[in-house]
Amino acid sequence: MIDYQPNVLPLQVVVNYASSSGAAEAVAAEIKSLGGDAIIVGANSGNRDDMERCALAAIMHWVPVSGLQYPGQGSIALPDS
Repeated sequence: MIDYQPNVLPLQVVVNYASSSGAAEAVAAEIKSLGGDAIIVGANSGNRDDMERCALAAIMHWVPVSGLQYPGQGSIALPDS
């Protein structure tokens, strides 16, 4: 059970799972039933690249982004969704 109080803070959650998405899907469904928003990402929380992928998934889901700039390494244009 998630103890969430609507109107306090908007609830936007990346639900991470390592090997099976079933529990993550249930958590995301509960968050959505409470008026929040959730996305599910399969990733190893001990792996930096996976956590960066989780962060990028959140950015692409909740923030309008047209590209990413990596200092000294160029930029990446993101596709229109």
